Amino acid sequence: MPKTILAEPEWDDMKYREAHSEQVSAIFADFVGQFGADEFAEEAQRRHLPAAQLNTVGQFVDSEQVRSRAWLQELDHPIIGRYKAPGFPISLSLTPMRVRRPAPLIGQHQAEILAELKKNGSKLVAQASTQERIRRPMLDGLRMTDLTQQFAGPLGTEILGYYGMEIIKLETQEVPDRNRARSIHADMNRAKLGCTINLKHPDGKELFKRLVASSDLVVDNFSSGVLKRLGFSFEALQAVNPKIIQVVMPGWGLTGPLRSWVAWGWQLLAYNGLMALWGYADSPMETRCKIAWPDRVGAIMMALGVAAAIEHQERTGQGQIIEAAMLEAQGSMMGPAILDYTVNRREWRALGYQEILGAPYAPYGCYPCRGDDNWIILACQTDEEWQGMVRLIGGCVLTLVEIG
Repeated sequence: MPKTILAEPEWDDMKYREAHSEQVSAIFADFVGQFGADEFAEEAQRRHLPAAQLNTVGQFVDSEQVRSRAWLQELDHPIIGRYKAPGFPISLSLTPMRVRRPAPLIGQHQAEILAELKKNGSKLVAQASTQERIRRPMLDGLRMTDLTQQFAGPLGTEILGYYGMEIIKLETQEVPDRNRARSIHADMNRAKLGCTINLKHPDGKELFKRLVASSDLVVDNFSSGVLKRLGFSFEALQAVNPKIIQVVMPGWGLTGPLRSWVAWGWQLLAYNGLMALWGYADSPMETRCKIAWPDRVGAIMMALGVAAAIEHQERTGQGQIIEAAMLEAQGSMMGPAILDYTVNRREWRALGYQEILGAPYAPYGCYPCRGDDNWIILACQTDEEWQGMVRLIGGCVLTLVEIG
């Protein structure tokens, strides 16, 4: 198809492009195939187009973005010695996460734990009974100013709303939430109040300051530095409200060579190596994962970070800044694959469905059922489960014989 065809006016209609998606894909496949993955991703991002190379886990670990942010942590273990492990999913400026001890050996702390449980058992029961009498939601009485858009931010703030926090979602009439015309907007903005303020206008800035003064935290998932350029850096927010907690959710992180790159969940999924692991060894790349897991993982990790920062805020009156980079939130969930690479230099590949050799199950496997492409996965571990399966098979065989 000639290049000039895409310049015709009908291609400006999204519905038209969707209806002719195969033609568009064919054109882009021919074009993209002229470049290396790194080269194309960099050129696309220079034009603010969301693109990222599909890495292996090892390429992600060795990437300049990971190295520049010193995300991997070096730990000591009594057996394997010093090794590199995945970093943390979020960063809290005043109460950072820490690894205080290595992974335990089998039963290493058993005596210590049993002694503590014996000593504090009655106290724990008393605390549990007290908590059962408390009916107020955990975050009741707290207020959030929510500037998030798209998926990860609204989902994370919605979770906090379910725990009782008052969520005031801010939008602007000039740039409303892109999901507003879709059902997903209603799904991810339940338990919230809505307000429009133009943060570029002097009056809007003053209204925003008044809202910050009465809030406990401010959350945004803009590109790196957007809120600061509007005049609302963390220092500026603290000048309005010294106890304020600010949460930022950059896709790639606030620092590093990719900090200004456009981030969507699928690009992050490709960059951190998870998409390369998703499927069978011979699965075409277009059939790999279709769910933007970094958005979902980032939302949950952000909510957990807020809970920790609020506890510190209530005890000390101090606010802090939380950086919840979605790339690292997803990376923190890939421990076994990352450790196998950093410790053993083994690169994981897509495995698809495989029965685990030596697994304590019998039967164990994926079995076809009657009909078109119907399957079940079955595992019997205990003698009771085995006897139940025998009874089921016996009943099925008896029924078939009677029918026959």
